[in-house]
Amino acid sequence: MLIRYGCATLRPIEERDFDLLFSMINDPDIEDCTVGWHWPISEYQQRDFMRNFQNNEKHIKLMIELENG
Repeated sequence: MLIRYGCATLRPIEERDFDLLFSMINDPDIEDCTVGWHWPISEYQQRDFMRNFQNNEKHIKLMIELENG
């Protein structure tokens, strides 16, 4: 299911999002703006997370797509 509101669409995480998410989770500038320090994540760990995570009533992770890119 896609959730659309104005120019934004919320959608489940897909395999095509791997490169973006992998670069973001290991980016120290992004880390400073979020929850603080974490351990570096390997490609294996990121793929394992993406393969095994399932949205449910307690946990949900979505990608935000904007019409203008």
